Amino acid sequence: MYDGLNFTDLYNQNKNKFAHWAKSWTGLSDTDVIDVYQDACVILWQKIQAGNLVFTAKPATFLFGIGRNLLRERLRGRGRDPIPLPDGLQISDDDINEFVNSPEEEMIQLQRNSCLEKLIQSLGEGCAAVVKLTFFHEKNSNEIAEIAGYASGDVVRQMRRRCLKQLRELYEKHCI
Repeated sequence: MYDGLNFTDLYNQNKNKFAHWAKSWTGLSDTDVIDVYQDACVILWQKIQAGNLVFTAKPATFLFGIGRNLLRERLRGRGRDPIPLPDGLQISDDDINEFVNSPEEEMIQLQRNSCLEKLIQSLGEGCAAVVKLTFFHEKNSNEIAEIAGYASGDVVRQMRRRCLKQLRELYEKHCI
């Protein structure tokens, strides 16, 4: 227990939520997701025990943030593993680099970036500001609330969710 925090309850209340959330965007197996969740719990517990953590949000928010970072690390690591190709087909690193760095690929990426910039502007002034401050200026929700004059970081988080959903839909419709 830490200032009214029952860690067992925190673990049990968030396990299924975390598993559902993580599997929805990572495609990892149940076992991998639970491993990451348990690692996140251990890290959170260690930070609490060391006195290195001051709760400025709900403990579950910290737990999900730690878990998100661990999931990203796991996905980056998974991307480096060789994937077997069918029928003994082999592709050299030079073949991959030639495609990845090809002028055609660079042109496609520039077009997508240009399309994305136009779509961000089409979202409206409020959404465009929240998206730009979040991703281009790396501001957190509380900082954005202060800069843009919103009531709180919670308002910004809700707005960002709506804006990103709208942006994804527009991007899939117009840029892909």
